[in-house]
Amino acid sequence: VERTIPANGRLEEGAEQMFGLTGNELIVGSVRFDVQGNTRGLISYLDYGTTDGILLSAVPAQGTGFSDLYFSHIAEGLGFYTGMALLNPNTQSSSVTIDVFNREGRRVDSAVLVLAPGERRSRLVSQLLPLAANQVGGFVHVTASQPIFANQVFGSRVGLTFLANVSAQGVLLRPQANGRTVIATTGADVIATDASASIVIPPGALPANTSIRLSSVAISSLPDPSATQKIVATIDAEPSGTRFNIPVKLSFPLAAQLAAGSQVPLLIFNSNHQFEDSGFTAIVGESGRVASADITHFTTYAVALPADQLISVTGVSPSTGIPGMPVTITGSGFSTDGSRNNIMFAGKDNISIKGALTAASATLLTATVPEGAVTGNLIVQVGNRSSIGVMFNVPVGSPKAAITSISPMSATLGTTSVEIQISGTGFQANSTVTYDGANASASFVDSSSLLINVSGRQMDPAVHKIVVSNPPPGGGNSNTAEFTVGFPVPVLSSLSPASISRGIPAEVTISGSGFTSSTIVVVDGTTTGGTFIDGATMKVTVVASDIGTRLISVSNPAPGGGTSNTLALTITEMIPPVLTSINPASGDSLSTVNVILSGTSFVSGASTVTVSGTGVSVGPVTIANGRTGLITTFTIAGTAAAGARKVTVTTPGGTSAAVTFTVDLPAPLTLSSVSPASGARRTSVAVALTGTNFASGASVAVSGAGVTVGSVNVAGATSITTTFNIDANAASGARCVTVTTSAGTSPCAVFTVLGETSTPVAVQVTSSNAVGAYDVTISFDKNVVNCSSDNVTGGNGAGFTGRPTTVNCQNAEGTLRLNHFQSGNSPTGTFTVANVVFIPVGAGTSSLTVTVNALTDTSGLANLAIPPAQVTLSPSSVTIPHP
Repeated sequence: VERTIPANGRLEEGAEQMFGLTGNELIVGSVRFDVQGNTRGLISYLDYGTTDGILLSAVPAQGTGFSDLYFSHIAEGLGFYTGMALLNPNTQSSSVTIDVFNREGRRVDSAVLVLAPGERRSRLVSQLLPLAANQVGGFVHVTASQPIFANQVFGSRVGLTFLANVSAQGVLLRPQANGRTVIATTGADVIATDASASIVIPPGALPANTSIRLSSVAISSLPDPSATQKIVATIDAEPSGTRFNIPVKLSFPLAAQLAAGSQVPLLIFNSNHQFEDSGFTAIVGESGRVASADITHFTTYAVALPADQLISVTGVSPSTGIPGMPVTITGSGFSTDGSRNNIMFAGKDNISIKGALTAASATLLTATVPEGAVTGNLIVQVGNRSSIGVMFNVPVGSPKAAITSISPMSATLGTTSVEIQISGTGFQANSTVTYDGANASASFVDSSSLLINVSGRQMDPAVHKIVVSNPPPGGGNSNTAEFTVGFPVPVLSSLSPASISRGIPAEVTISGSGFTSSTIVVVDGTTTGGTFIDGATMKVTVVASDIGTRLISVSNPAPGGGTSNTLALTITEMIPPVLTSINPASGDSLSTVNVILSGTSFVSGASTVTVSGTGVSVGPVTIANGRTGLITTFTIAGTAAAGARKVTVTTPGGTSAAVTFTVDLPAPLTLSSVSPASGARRTSVAVALTGTNFASGASVAVSGAGVTVGSVNVAGATSITTTFNIDANAASGARCVTVTTSAGTSPCAVFTVLGETSTPVAVQVTSSNAVGAYDVTISFDKNVVNCSSDNVTGGNGAGFTGRPTTVNCQNAEGTLRLNHFQSGNSPTGTFTVANVVFIPVGAGTSSLTVTVNALTDTSGLANLAIPPAQVTLSPSSVTIPHP
């Protein structure tokens, strides 16, 4: 059946209605429920009693079984009875040992049961443990190789006077493979490598963490204790000499078939290779081939039987077979009456399975291998006599894995990754693990332990399913274990603001921890949404029509999750805002000013800022610092009158008193100098302008035509750099330079455009010999004039009327190099070879000097002597007057 229970809901329903039970016949059993989906599960109990209502008791639901458990009282006799109900929820059999103790703590009786997977068994204590039939007082101790559920019932044998149910108290011990260290504080159920033996070690039994190992010892390797006794069981518990603080339960196989419940003494095989009495007694289990005993220390233990209780098996043929195959057993002491011979094969979990006998004689038996047989001892039982087991092999595939527990069982949302230890039985190196149906990489530790790592989307909030699978043949899927990734339980620390005015929508910041994108805000029990900011912050808008308080909490969904603590939000009457200051308190016309208004009782989304007069406009208003700050902009037009203005804030609660904001005229713009103050035509001059109150976006202008301004760089309030590009046709003389910003235009500063010199400089050669070539360098003052290759022309000497062959103008060095070669002419005397027009760059006089690099005859090979040959300049200087 399936039922849906709402959040925080309750279901109460009779079993007869839920399961459709009819009639008066007694029905016994158990009820199991699974919670579907990502929830935190249920709190549940089952009540039961007589139909007339005289007797009634209740039992809480159990979600985790116990491996080592106690019932603290027993009442059998004097008109009372005690019952026990045991349930094995596992996919493997559980060997259960029940010990009953009297008031003084002495064991009265013991029983060993084997509960098949899913088996439930309920009995009176007097049925399970006959020696406790008349015991009032004492306690019951139960150990199990696989965790079980258990309940105890008390009732009256004399009339229907009372009925009581008691749940067990105990611990879950994880199965642990041979040789691994047992943690003393947690204990373990250590299983031998071949799974034939185990030892249940409760928490605190070991004095320290110890590596525990159980090893089977071949019976044939030990001597017989005496001529009249034969060894039928041996087990080596290591490390030898280990002593326990409290007794531990050792279970081990027998190589003989004994009566269930019979008690056999444990012997110790000491270091002198002799047997001695241990003082411990082992109880034979239901299968007849397993015994268990409480021991207090480790050594090599053995069980011996009188030789006259044993019969001889000398051979089994074949020694390997599958169910349905015939087997021949030879030996002595068999009965010719086939009904008295029991051929017992080993079954799963050390149970005995009887094979069908097909022929019998005193020395030979034939039987068929039964279904369910596994590899183990084949034992012949005749009456109350037993043979010592002979190994018979049944080929099988992989075991079926079983999960008993996982650790950890849960994690909180936000955990990035978790290593999960899967504990159980039947694990193999080739076992696979699925997590929510997808393969998860598993690390094999041993037959009782696997490790997986989960991360990423595997850590999303949910109840995740873990299954271990072994491959065929055999194998299959284990039971399912659940790993819960839950939402955290949120915690609230503060509200901001802690109070709001009624009737005004207010954004409240909720601070705390454990918030997620799935967190919801609850106001007075009503879900109000809310906005997730981060793991410590939520926001919610609250509107309250009445004064008082509103209770605010937040809630995270299942799994995990839950509702936080509650904080009170105070709702007050609306009050007018209070404006205490404005910063800055002044601003220039033709500017936009960012202002902060401080005060109290401002309202987000409902606060209006007003400035008196005209020419000042207010930008968007944003609330800050809770309700104590407003941020906005004042844009001041150029037409805004200078002087004080009144600034107020208006909310639904009213209008504040005014504070003063002053509109100032901008500081005057000045231009004090341009450097350099002059430049020649056909040049680009880098200039620096100096003044005051320059601003970003300033422009520079030069009066007149022929001078353009390059890119303007405002280096600061007092400095601008740019370039003046002077055309060849620009008129010489003074120009007006101005700077313009939003505050206005500066007064003029003078920049002078210099003209070219009108008189050319002649390069003259005087020689009595014919001149064929010249190479000269003219030096000049680069701060007064510059040269240009465009301003060099030829002279009047024969062969030198054309422009010089080479013109090399170096203004940075103040030099002009000219050279020319002619042929076919023979000029002599004084004549001009070139004319140069210099470009003025500054006022002053530049001397001109000439250096003769070469002066040759018409062959171009012989230099003319200087003197008498010479080169001169006319004129020998250039003067640039001040404009």
